[in-house]
Amino acid sequence: MAPMPGIIQGMVYEITLEGLQGALTGATVHLMQGANVVAQQITNKGQYAFTDVVPGTYSLIFKKVDPQTGVQTHQTVTLTGIIIDAGQTLTAETVFMQEVQQGRFVIENLGLIGNITALSKNLGTVSGLEKGEAVLAVFETLVPRKTARIEVVEEITGSDIVKDKAAMDRVSDLVKGKIINEGVSGEDIAREYKETTNLLIEKYKTASGEEKKTYKTLINTVAIAMLDNVATSELNELSAGTEDILKETVANLKNANISIKTLKNNWKGNDLKNKLKISSVTRVNKIFK
Repeated sequence: MAPMPGIIQGMVYEITLEGLQGALTGATVHLMQGANVVAQQITNKGQYAFTDVVPGTYSLIFKKVDPQTGVQTHQTVTLTGIIIDAGQTLTAETVFMQEVQQGRFVIENLGLIGNITALSKNLGTVSGLEKGEAVLAVFETLVPRKTARIEVVEEITGSDIVKDKAAMDRVSDLVKGKIINEGVSGEDIAREYKETTNLLIEKYKTASGEEKKTYKTLINTVAIAMLDNVATSELNELSAGTEDILKETVANLKNANISIKTLKNNWKGNDLKNKLKISSVTRVNKIFK
């Protein structure tokens, strides 16, 4: 007797060029077993469902192209290791597809994916939200914060005010998430940001005029990115090593006459605490005083 088939279902959201999120209609979802396409569907208001799925291990590939030109409009996403048992209805991980422009992703390597599972699980546990709702809340909170920082850095890069291109490249890669690999500890993240902040402080001390003002903007942007990444990596409490690095960073910023109060206000850490239930924000706020 053949085993009872199962169902694989889920939701697909897009991140638009403007950083907005919403359910994505018209994405093609391929149900794969090995290299073979078992079935495919087109999402309707973000929803898809494969019925009569034979028990086994599958992958899902999500693609979106312009129906008129065939040009890719969104980042391709793949989910692997999906195991369906007899008679099971399985809801796959929520998928977010970044809209693309001229062949590159406008929101480049957001560096959020490694934290999404832990953040959404924590939020769901504390607030009682379903998985899809929790994941969407995480993206709606974090994506605008990160894209705003990327825009600041890209504007400065394009202005040619900062003469040290190596420093600008380092800041750009760090803010865009290209330096820090997925799965690293909060302490390692804090250390990487501290080193870059110290580099900028040294440049700030010797610069003058418009370049000095610009370095100050970069210092604040990198420091705020540091706090976001540390808080979203150590959700409930900070490790002793992370606390030491943050305290050292505060001392260095104060020595450079960078306002800690202004930086903390601009960070808006309480948004993370209130919207995503990240309790470590309380400790970060106490250190940055």
